[in-house]
Amino acid sequence: MIIPSRWTVSAVALCVAAAGCTSAGVESNFNRVSERTALLSTADLRQASDMSGVTGTATYDGIAAVNLPAPSAPIIYPATADVRLVADFDNASISGNLTNWTDMMPLSYELRGSAAIFGGVIDPDAGEFTASITGNVERRPIGAYNPLDPPVNYVFDGFADGAFHDSVDGDPHSHVVGRIIAPLLNGGLVTGDYVARR
Repeated sequence: MIIPSRWTVSAVALCVAAAGCTSAGVESNFNRVSERTALLSTADLRQASDMSGVTGTATYDGIAAVNLPAPSAPIIYPATADVRLVADFDNASISGNLTNWTDMMPLSYELRGSAAIFGGVIDPDAGEFTASITGNVERRPIGAYNPLDPPVNYVFDGFADGAFHDSVDGDPHSHVVGRIIAPLLNGGLVTGDYVARR
């Protein structure tokens, strides 16, 4: 079972300390967190779906919660991203991408870039899959350049595994729930999880 990320607690604490926390930009990003939580609540996480005999293709859209490590301090920068996965059940494969990255403090920082999920192999008997992920995301302060707070580039390669789940109201293999673990090329680790629905 994939354990949902708990980064929202840190996000709330940092937001309280930041100016303009009630602005539309920050509210929009926290709405994404709420949307992700609501989406996760519609998945039956007690067991993975039985995918034996499933054919055709399916597209799953949802939200990822990702932790970007600070380059020189033991803290994380929480972020969200849109996730889209395309499963080809005839060939037992899955691929996708993470786009529209948004920083937890969108008034102060913007995120540019994307990540690709590729080479995914579905195990229909287990209802699970393993896949690789590679990404390049830049975290850039908004406003004038500050040498004490320069842009940070995150280049990472790792894996993004997951499982198919039925919905709580019985829609078969309607959800994908997974996790991301991807080492950075210059040290550190990008982690997160995602949920998407067909």
